[in-house]
Amino acid sequence: MNETDPWREYRRRRNLNLLAFVGFVPFVFLLSLLPERLFGRLVFVAAIAWMIFALIAGNWFIRFRCPRCGNPFFADSKWWGYNTFTRHCLHCRLALNAPVSSAKDMPINSGE
Repeated sequence: MNETDPWREYRRRRNLNLLAFVGFVPFVFLLSLLPERLFGRLVFVAAIAWMIFALIAGNWFIRFRCPRCGNPFFADSKWWGYNTFTRHCLHCRLALNAPVSSAKDMPINSGE
């Protein structure tokens, strides 16, 4: 299937990450309203499962690859960590949600 919007995957990952982060408290609160005698351990197990889900969703989000250069969009180095607040690729400077073939965002210094 040919995708016309290269940023669709980014939005999918971002939305899942936001759901995992913001939805934790309401999810656990609603489960805690269940009778403790019948579902006491279920709340604890579900909370741990949601934390694991949030960890996996966050990890999947930060590993998003730039549609132009193919490098991790949010990481400028393998060891330094990630900047999820950036509005452009840390490698080729492609702006977030910009057309992939945008010429004005070409690398500043490619070193070649």
